[in-house]
Amino acid sequence: MKTYKILPILALLALPILTSCTKDEILTVKDENSTYDSLSTAKIALIVDSLPFAYPDSATIAYLQFLRGEEYLAHDVYELFYTQHGSRIFGNIRQSELRHTTAIQNLLEKYSIPDPEADHVAGVFANPELQALYNALVLTGSADLTKALEVGRTIEITDIEDIDNFLGLTQQEDIVFVLNNLRAGSERHLRAFNAWLD
Repeated sequence: MKTYKILPILALLALPILTSCTKDEILTVKDENSTYDSLSTAKIALIVDSLPFAYPDSATIAYLQFLRGEEYLAHDVYELFYTQHGSRIFGNIRQSELRHTTAIQNLLEKYSIPDPEADHVAGVFANPELQALYNALVLTGSADLTKALEVGRTIEITDIEDIDNFLGLTQQEDIVFVLNNLRAGSERHLRAFNAWLD
């Protein structure tokens, strides 16, 4: 969601996206294909550590640090909406987002990169862009369940676009592995939100 996506993000809330999935098919947002939604955090760390070590450049470091906060943003928004609206979709997806941010943490630890969210407090972000975005998304989604689901859809669309942009800039094995799995998770989450909105 970096700078290239933050400004127009709220405009996406009105974007209608159709899907053939039903609520029952994706309600639990589980995956059987060994991606981050089904792997334990310990297994994720082992996989990341087993891939070749190649210290990332400064642009990659900045992206990973941003992505760490971005995944926490999704988690915190969904946690809040689950409390406010009581919808199971937010309760399920928030757990996946926690695994996603842990996957990024594994990369930061592997390369001893400073973690801007090491002492993360829900709804509070080191990056001012993420803080502003969190505040705007929460304001919009707190109105009612439909708005909250639209915010969820917007978050996942933007995450997929951001990941796709960065996948075109790196071939580093461990980072590509993590990003591909995060993207797969976001695609599942997007299908879930679309099904609930359909």
